[in-house]
Amino acid sequence: MATPISGVNRWLTINQKPLRFHPEDENEGLAIREFSTNYIRLTNEAPAQVTIVIDGEELQTARYGIWQWKPGGYAGLYRIEVLSPGLPTKTALVRVFPHKLTQHHYEQMQDELSKLALDLLYSLDSPAIERTTLAKKRYEPSPLQEYYIIQQIVKRMCQVIADIRRDPHYTLHTQQIRLQLHEITYFSHDIHPVPGEHIVSPQSPYPILPSYWSGEQSYHTYDTYENRLLKHFLLKQLSPRLDHIQESAQKELLRVESRYKYYHNPEDKRKKQKLQQAIAECQRMKLQCVHWAAEPFLRTVSSLTGINKATQMLLKHPLYNRFYQLYLKFQTQLKKTYSTDKYVTEISLRKVSELYEMWSIFTATRILVDELKQAGYHMISNATFYEVETDYFEFDVRKNTPAIIMTDGTYTVQFIYEPVYPNKAVVHHRSALAVDAPNVPNKGHRTPDFAVEVYQNDIPHSVLIFDAKYRYEKQGRGQFAPKSEDLERMSHYKDVIIYRKYTGGTGTKAYKDYDIVTSACILYPGNHLYIGRKYIGALPFFVGMSPQRIQAVRQALHDLLALADLIQ
Repeated sequence: MATPISGVNRWLTINQKPLRFHPEDENEGLAIREFSTNYIRLTNEAPAQVTIVIDGEELQTARYGIWQWKPGGYAGLYRIEVLSPGLPTKTALVRVFPHKLTQHHYEQMQDELSKLALDLLYSLDSPAIERTTLAKKRYEPSPLQEYYIIQQIVKRMCQVIADIRRDPHYTLHTQQIRLQLHEITYFSHDIHPVPGEHIVSPQSPYPILPSYWSGEQSYHTYDTYENRLLKHFLLKQLSPRLDHIQESAQKELLRVESRYKYYHNPEDKRKKQKLQQAIAECQRMKLQCVHWAAEPFLRTVSSLTGINKATQMLLKHPLYNRFYQLYLKFQTQLKKTYSTDKYVTEISLRKVSELYEMWSIFTATRILVDELKQAGYHMISNATFYEVETDYFEFDVRKNTPAIIMTDGTYTVQFIYEPVYPNKAVVHHRSALAVDAPNVPNKGHRTPDFAVEVYQNDIPHSVLIFDAKYRYEKQGRGQFAPKSEDLERMSHYKDVIIYRKYTGGTGTKAYKDYDIVTSACILYPGNHLYIGRKYIGALPFFVGMSPQRIQAVRQALHDLLALADLIQ
């Protein structure tokens, strides 16, 4: 017999607050933070022989009925399973909040990661004016923003369709028809006899006139290019876009409702109401589009094929031009979708450390790209977005492959996330960036979080290494410095990552090794900027940095680019 949910909710407490077992409840009210010590206790209503499993690992205890839980691995969503003999497993979700960041900063990092990704996308050889327009439109890919745009388009389409319905565009077509002699009202040059059967007169044994004749008949049709474009717009562009906005609004509503349960702030309450209205209105507008496409003058219109073009009818006809202006507005503002939602949501549900690391890496990327552009470099490739379907691009972090490529004609700069540098022992008959560390585990390969590789005439010139670490050491009052083991790891990267050049031939003399790493720095949430010997350093990145701190980090990155001969 299944245990009612209400009964399960009385089995356990965490820090003297009941643990709720509901698939949509993340128990945010428990206010658990990473690295905090929490006590899970059984109540008198719990079954016997209870075992608690958190994220696949059994929670041990020296005293049955009381468990100590310290989520030190990461902030994010934890799965707590309660097992008891003879009963089905019960599962609860618990949201653990970040320790080094406030919840506001945590959410701000998610927003900024989306903005940084979109901003980098629009840097790809876009004119300044175009980039500004796109940035205004896409800087916050909110379903409400797109809903307001499409709502105005559909509202204006109501009047356009009503006006076109009264006088739809049509063309005259002619078709060949078969006529009997008595059906011909008059003979013209378009009437031709059909070979075959003839009429025979009783007075003559010979055929006199053909029985059937071929003639032309004129008729009007609504199957014109303009009407095909109108129907295509309603069913293939407007309706699917409404689907996408509705789905995005539903996802956003779940996030806002979850946040509202925890904070109860009026902004989220207002946003909930707006999202609920948008979802309902999108459904209504989708049905409206289907209804319009079934209008008598559009019902038999064939599918649109070929390249869309601006005909004289679309440009000059007062009714169809109004439709065409709305069509162009849609193409400009809503046709293409650049989504960061899936990636940012997935990473934020796992570890806050992963979110911080990717946020800090993209923040550094944005600064490095800006510095290089000011020095005359331009972007020639950006693979941070890939096309899922026509006009729908999704943000993803490509690993071990150039995500961004820039050049100034002399140097080519590649931004690579999680590059894999193999042991030089496995590099045969070719030149490559490799690792000179034969007596180490993991087959000697190395994978920093982020690398900037510089090439001159396709030959490696220099490499900048970065690792993001969600940790620090507290030194004195208000001082948060990098951990020594992280700096040691950066020093190790600088020492072992080399350029192995193949000179020809066989054996060890066929290769020559060169130092290639000019600097290696960690990105961390502290407040101490440090560049030490051999240009091993630590750059502080945290949400809400003052302009002075941001400028100091920017200057440090500028100096590292200069050290790699990229800028003056």
